[in-house]
Amino acid sequence: MKLATAVAALAALLGAAPTTAATAVPAGRTSANPVLGVHGNKLLSHGRAVRLIGVQPQGLESNCLSPGLSYFEGPHNQKAVDAIKGWGANTVRIPINSSCWLGDVRGTGAPYRKAVVRWVKLFRANGVFVVIDNHTATDGTIPADNLPMPDMRAVALWHSIGKAFTSTSGVVFDIYNETHLVSWSCWRDGCQIPAGADPVRHGAYRTPGLQALVDALR
Repeated sequence: MKLATAVAALAALLGAAPTTAATAVPAGRTSANPVLGVHGNKLLSHGRAVRLIGVQPQGLESNCLSPGLSYFEGPHNQKAVDAIKGWGANTVRIPINSSCWLGDVRGTGAPYRKAVVRWVKLFRANGVFVVIDNHTATDGTIPADNLPMPDMRAVALWHSIGKAFTSTSGVVFDIYNETHLVSWSCWRDGCQIPAGADPVRHGAYRTPGLQALVDALR
Protein backbone atom coordinates (compact mmCIF):
# COMPACT_ATOMS: atom_id res chain seq x y z
CA MET A 1 0.00 0.00 0.00
CA LYS A 2 1.38 3.41 -0.94
CA LEU A 3 1.81 6.00 1.80
CA ALA A 4 -0.96 8.22 0.42
CA THR A 5 -3.38 5.28 0.44
CA ALA A 6 -2.38 4.32 3.97
CA VAL A 7 -2.84 7.88 5.20
CA ALA A 8 -6.20 8.18 3.48
CA ALA A 9 -7.33 4.96 5.17
CA LEU A 10 -6.15 6.25 8.53
CA ALA A 11 -8.00 9.52 7.99
CA ALA A 12 -11.19 7.63 7.24
CA LEU A 13 -10.79 5.41 10.30
CA LEU A 14 -10.22 8.41 12.52
CA GLY A 15 -13.22 10.16 11.03
CA ALA A 16 -11.18 13.33 10.59
CA ALA A 17 -11.55 16.09 8.04
CA PRO A 18 -8.33 17.28 6.34
CA THR A 19 -6.68 20.20 8.09
CA THR A 20 -4.25 22.76 6.67
CA ALA A 21 -2.24 24.22 9.56
CA ALA A 22 0.45 22.04 11.13
CA THR A 23 2.75 23.09 13.95
CA ALA A 24 4.61 20.68 16.20
CA VAL A 25 3.25 19.43 19.51
CA PRO A 26 5.95 18.00 21.81
CA ALA A 27 5.41 14.43 23.03
CA GLY A 28 3.67 14.29 26.38
CA ARG A 29 2.17 17.79 26.01
CA THR A 30 -1.43 17.36 24.90
CA SER A 31 -4.78 18.89 25.75
CA ALA A 32 -7.01 17.19 28.31
CA ASN A 33 -8.70 15.06 25.65
CA PRO A 34 -6.77 15.44 22.37
CA VAL A 35 -8.14 14.08 19.12
CA LEU A 36 -6.29 12.85 16.05
CA GLY A 37 -6.69 13.74 12.39
CA VAL A 38 -4.65 13.33 9.22
CA HIS A 39 -3.30 15.87 6.75
CA GLY A 40 -0.99 14.62 3.98
CA ASN A 41 1.51 12.35 5.73
CA LYS A 42 1.12 13.96 9.17
CA LEU A 43 -0.96 13.10 12.20
CA LEU A 44 -2.60 16.20 13.65
CA SER A 45 -4.07 17.01 17.04
CA HIS A 46 -6.19 20.15 17.09
CA GLY A 47 -4.55 21.24 13.82
CA ARG A 48 -0.99 20.79 15.08
CA ALA A 49 1.40 18.03 14.03
CA VAL A 50 1.86 15.41 16.73
CA ARG A 51 4.48 12.69 17.07
CA LEU A 52 3.28 9.53 18.79
CA ILE A 53 5.84 8.46 21.41
CA GLY A 54 4.95 5.81 23.92
CA VAL A 55 5.12 2.37 25.45
CA GLN A 56 3.37 -0.98 25.17
CA PRO A 57 1.89 -2.48 28.35
CA GLN A 58 2.06 -6.27 28.10
CA GLY A 59 -0.40 -9.02 29.00
CA LEU A 60 -3.62 -8.65 27.02
CA GLU A 61 -2.15 -10.42 23.98
CA SER A 62 -1.24 -13.65 25.80
CA ASN A 63 -2.35 -13.91 29.45
CA CYS A 64 -5.98 -14.54 28.45
CA LEU A 65 -4.96 -17.90 26.98
CA SER A 66 -4.41 -19.20 30.53
CA PRO A 67 -7.78 -19.36 32.35
CA GLY A 68 -7.57 -17.97 35.87
CA LEU A 69 -4.61 -15.70 35.08
CA SER A 70 -5.12 -11.94 35.09
CA TYR A 71 -5.51 -10.48 31.62
CA PHE A 72 -2.85 -7.90 32.51
CA GLU A 73 0.78 -7.99 33.54
CA GLY A 74 1.44 -5.39 36.21
CA PRO A 75 -0.80 -2.55 37.39
CA HIS A 76 -3.62 -1.38 35.13
CA ASN A 77 -5.00 1.61 36.99
CA GLN A 78 -4.61 5.37 37.35
CA LYS A 79 -1.25 4.96 39.05
CA ALA A 80 0.06 3.09 35.99
CA VAL A 81 -1.27 5.78 33.65
CA ASP A 82 0.38 8.50 35.74
CA ALA A 83 3.70 6.65 35.61
CA ILE A 84 3.53 6.29 31.82
CA LYS A 85 2.73 9.98 31.39
CA GLY A 86 5.58 10.79 33.74
CA TRP A 87 7.99 9.15 31.30
CA GLY A 88 6.98 11.70 28.66
CA ALA A 89 4.80 9.28 26.68
CA ASN A 90 1.75 10.56 24.85
CA THR A 91 0.70 7.17 23.43
CA VAL A 92 0.25 3.55 24.48
CA ARG A 93 0.04 0.58 22.16
CA ILE A 94 -2.35 -2.04 23.51
CA PRO A 95 -1.87 -5.49 21.93
CA ILE A 96 -4.93 -7.74 22.03
CA ASN A 97 -5.61 -11.39 21.30
CA SER A 98 -8.25 -12.02 18.64
CA SER A 99 -9.33 -15.37 20.11
CA CYS A 100 -9.92 -13.74 23.48
CA TRP A 101 -11.78 -10.72 22.12
CA LEU A 102 -14.10 -13.04 20.17
CA GLY A 103 -14.59 -15.38 23.14
CA ASP A 104 -12.97 -18.47 21.63
CA VAL A 105 -11.06 -19.14 24.86
CA ARG A 106 -12.73 -20.08 28.15
CA GLY A 107 -13.07 -17.09 30.48
CA THR A 108 -12.78 -14.48 27.72
CA GLY A 109 -15.28 -12.82 25.37
CA ALA A 110 -17.39 -10.16 27.10
CA PRO A 111 -15.21 -9.90 30.26
CA TYR A 112 -12.08 -9.54 28.12
CA ARG A 113 -13.65 -6.93 25.86
CA LYS A 114 -14.85 -4.99 28.91
CA ALA A 115 -11.31 -5.00 30.35
CA VAL A 116 -9.81 -3.74 27.08
CA VAL A 117 -12.43 -0.99 26.67
CA ARG A 118 -11.95 0.17 30.28
CA TRP A 119 -8.17 0.30 29.83
CA VAL A 120 -8.45 2.27 26.58
CA LYS A 121 -10.94 4.74 28.02
CA LEU A 122 -8.80 5.29 31.11
CA PHE A 123 -5.89 6.34 28.91
CA ARG A 124 -8.10 8.56 26.76
CA ALA A 125 -9.57 10.24 29.85
CA ASN A 126 -6.00 11.15 30.74
CA GLY A 127 -5.20 12.61 27.32
CA VAL A 128 -3.11 9.65 26.14
CA PHE A 129 -3.51 8.40 22.57
CA VAL A 130 -4.11 4.66 22.14
CA VAL A 131 -3.03 2.25 19.39
CA ILE A 132 -5.10 -0.96 19.46
CA ASP A 133 -3.04 -3.74 17.92
CA ASN A 134 -4.34 -7.12 16.75
CA HIS A 135 -1.32 -9.11 17.82
CA THR A 136 -2.40 -12.62 16.84
CA ALA A 137 -4.06 -15.00 14.37
CA THR A 138 -5.09 -18.66 14.34
CA ASP A 139 -5.20 -21.42 11.76
CA GLY A 140 -8.37 -22.75 13.40
CA THR A 141 -6.61 -25.47 15.38
CA ILE A 142 -4.39 -23.49 17.77
CA PRO A 143 -5.06 -20.50 20.03
CA ALA A 144 -4.28 -17.19 18.34
CA ASP A 145 -0.54 -16.58 18.11
CA ASN A 146 2.01 -14.70 15.99
CA LEU A 147 1.20 -16.13 12.54
CA PRO A 148 2.19 -14.55 9.19
CA MET A 149 -1.19 -12.87 8.54
CA PRO A 150 -4.56 -12.39 10.23
CA ASP A 151 -7.12 -15.15 9.76
CA MET A 152 -10.71 -14.93 8.47
CA ARG A 153 -12.09 -14.41 12.00
CA ALA A 154 -10.31 -11.07 11.99
CA VAL A 155 -13.15 -9.65 9.88
CA ALA A 156 -15.54 -10.19 12.80
CA LEU A 157 -12.86 -8.96 15.20
CA TRP A 158 -12.39 -5.58 13.53
CA HIS A 159 -16.10 -5.09 12.94
CA SER A 160 -16.62 -5.63 16.67
CA ILE A 161 -13.74 -3.34 17.64
CA GLY A 162 -15.05 -0.62 15.34
CA LYS A 163 -18.43 -0.75 17.08
CA ALA A 164 -16.83 -0.76 20.54
CA PHE A 165 -14.82 2.41 19.89
CA THR A 166 -17.01 4.26 17.40
CA SER A 167 -17.43 7.21 19.80
CA THR A 168 -13.91 7.14 21.28
CA SER A 169 -11.57 9.74 19.78
CA GLY A 170 -7.76 9.58 19.72
CA VAL A 171 -7.60 5.84 18.95
CA VAL A 172 -5.50 4.37 16.12
CA PHE A 173 -6.05 0.82 14.85
CA ASP A 174 -3.06 -1.39 14.05
CA ILE A 175 -4.74 -3.99 11.82
CA TYR A 176 -2.12 -6.69 12.36
CA ASN A 177 1.19 -7.00 14.14
CA GLU A 178 4.25 -7.99 12.12
CA THR A 179 2.89 -9.47 8.91
CA HIS A 180 5.58 -11.60 7.30
CA LEU A 181 6.37 -14.18 4.58
CA VAL A 182 3.63 -12.99 2.20
CA SER A 183 3.48 -11.06 -1.08
CA TRP A 184 2.14 -7.53 -1.35
CA SER A 185 -0.95 -8.77 -3.17
CA CYS A 186 -1.66 -11.24 -0.36
CA TRP A 187 -1.01 -8.51 2.20
CA ARG A 188 -3.70 -6.34 0.67
CA ASP A 189 -6.19 -8.74 -0.93
CA GLY A 190 -5.75 -12.03 0.93
CA CYS A 191 -4.56 -15.52 -0.03
CA GLN A 192 -4.09 -19.03 1.26
CA ILE A 193 -1.32 -19.15 3.87
CA PRO A 194 0.60 -22.45 3.69
CA ALA A 195 1.50 -24.47 6.75
CA GLY A 196 4.70 -23.29 8.40
CA ALA A 197 6.65 -22.83 11.59
CA ASP A 198 7.94 -19.24 11.66
CA PRO A 199 7.85 -18.38 14.49
CA VAL A 200 4.98 -20.71 15.55
CA ARG A 201 4.11 -24.06 13.98
CA HIS A 202 0.73 -23.75 12.25
CA GLY A 203 -1.42 -25.37 9.59
CA ALA A 204 -2.63 -23.83 6.36
CA TYR A 205 -5.32 -21.17 6.64
CA ARG A 206 -6.97 -18.38 4.67
CA THR A 207 -6.27 -14.69 5.27
CA PRO A 208 -8.73 -12.02 4.08
CA GLY A 209 -5.98 -9.45 3.51
CA LEU A 210 -5.71 -6.10 5.25
CA GLN A 211 -8.02 -4.18 2.91
CA ALA A 212 -10.98 -6.34 3.95
CA LEU A 213 -10.14 -5.70 7.60
CA VAL A 214 -9.96 -1.94 7.11
CA ASP A 215 -13.37 -2.16 5.41
CA ALA A 216 -14.76 -4.20 8.33
CA LEU A 217 -13.47 -1.65 10.82
CA ARG A 218 -15.07 1.24 8.97
